[in-house]
Amino acid sequence: MLTAFNGKAITYDTIGNPLRWYDGTDFKWVNGKQLASAVNAGKGLDASYTYNVDGLRMSKTVNGVEHKYIWQGDRLLSESYGDTELEFFYDESGKPYSMSYKADANADRIMYYYVTNLHGDIMSMVDAEGFSVAEYYYNAWGLPMGTLGALAEINPLRYRGYYFDTETDLYYLKSRYYDPFVCRFINADNYQSTGQDIIGCNMFAYCGNDPISRKDDAGDFWGIVVGAAVGGLVGAVFGAINASAAGEDVGTGALYGALAGVVTSLVGAGAAALASVVGTWGLSASMTSIVCNSIKGAGMCVNAAFGARFDYLSQKQQFNIKVKNGLASGDFEPDYTSMLISAASVFGSTFLSYGLPSTNVFLDDSLIDIIGGGYINMSAGVLEMSARWISSNPPKIKTDSVKTRKALPYNRRWNNERILMW
Repeated sequence: MLTAFNGKAITYDTIGNPLRWYDGTDFKWVNGKQLASAVNAGKGLDASYTYNVDGLRMSKTVNGVEHKYIWQGDRLLSESYGDTELEFFYDESGKPYSMSYKADANADRIMYYYVTNLHGDIMSMVDAEGFSVAEYYYNAWGLPMGTLGALAEINPLRYRGYYFDTETDLYYLKSRYYDPFVCRFINADNYQSTGQDIIGCNMFAYCGNDPISRKDDAGDFWGIVVGAAVGGLVGAVFGAINASAAGEDVGTGALYGALAGVVTSLVGAGAAALASVVGTWGLSASMTSIVCNSIKGAGMCVNAAFGARFDYLSQKQQFNIKVKNGLASGDFEPDYTSMLISAASVFGSTFLSYGLPSTNVFLDDSLIDIIGGGYINMSAGVLEMSARWISSNPPKIKTDSVKTRKALPYNRRWNNERILMW
């Protein structure tokens, strides 16, 4: 944890939420990691916040002025305060496209359009005639370096399209608040690790300390969606190689390997997601550890069962293909050793991804399961393939110890015989 910045101390509660920030702001938290209020007497700040059951902010009250929000999924649709109304529109990719502004009850609603750079930073706003009404300047970490224009302070969407709270100078990223001056989140992520070496264990880091090429719309691990896809890819490669080594259909092996990789990744992530909620139940530290690790242990067992099941299905399909091609007959008999190896490899990879034991258990999702646990899967696969190859190609043992002499080439035999004849 960052305990001081610019010579000013920072204090935290028992779960890593800051109670007093370096600039003198006092924070209060509810439901684990939801910011309830921010007060700074020196700045004349008195702000409070409320959230819905999904953790999205429904209102903020700043020095007596209440701002209300309407969401569609995780997309902000509108904001209203006093008689002022803002509505936000997005393009097909989900990026902010325009904003309508109604200054008061008697004013007309006017549409303004966002101008963004390749990173999604809102650099300016223009009216329907193309005249600029707001301009923004940031550094690489999103720190505001200056604004121009009549609507510059009205529009809340700024760097990367994030919502900027001007009262606290923090970006609201749905699950957490990001301080661009410190270049990090003010409290920890819900992930114990994101798998990016040492920096992946820093749960306050913003986008793996790479703000140039990454963004984080929700305040969570930026690569979470990749895990299941990578799991499927690694599983497909493993299944194809394993099938090839066993002399079976490669396509079928790749298919069931991919399914196993995707499903076990999602199961592992789901179990860890459930475990992450336990921290908000108000249990003691020891009980939280027991419950969290029990949930993660159940996830490992379920993954092991899935690993064995997909191996069984793959074997059965391979047998059906051999029967169709006239290479096998009779009833299908599963290879239980292969199923056991598959179950053990998936169990071990999930265990490695979770890093048990741990008292602060959060969402160690499928990407870590693949990056870390994939090595266990591959190692187990190599052992299994080697065993199959040895069983199908036993070493040949010579039973005749008499050495046979190789016959001489014809021309050399003729020369020898001609010499003998003479």
